[in-house]
Amino acid sequence: MKNLLRFLSAAFIISATIFSCAPDHNSLASASIADVLTKSNWSVQVISDDPAATHDFLGNTLSFDERGAALLKRNDNSLLGKWNSTNDVINLQITGTDASVQQINKHWKVSSKSSTSVTFNCNEPQSDCRMILTKK
Repeated sequence: MKNLLRFLSAAFIISATIFSCAPDHNSLASASIADVLTKSNWSVQVISDDPAATHDFLGNTLSFDERGAALLKRNDNSLLGKWNSTNDVINLQITGTDASVQQINKHWKVSSKSSTSVTFNCNEPQSDCRMILTKK
């Protein structure tokens, strides 16, 4: 009986150790898009509605804060803007008159998110655009 209790105690300790160290794969899936975006700076990798605009964003950094401010760093310029989210849709508005900046000023719906990237589809009628943000 003592051996059985020792075995059960050892098995419990080992299983508790194994399961407590396992990564929580659901934490990112259940995290709000606001939580994901505000934890990092992001590179804009793809804007597929306009291939020329995609090129204009290479090397740019996009940052989001909890208060709704957004910052797009382009070369030596910083463009301020604002953003908000409802469910898995963000509304992004960066201040600027450049045509490529206007490509990013849309309602974006999250189509996938991982620990290193977030993919959005344009959430506007008659538009087939996509944006991929990659963690810097």
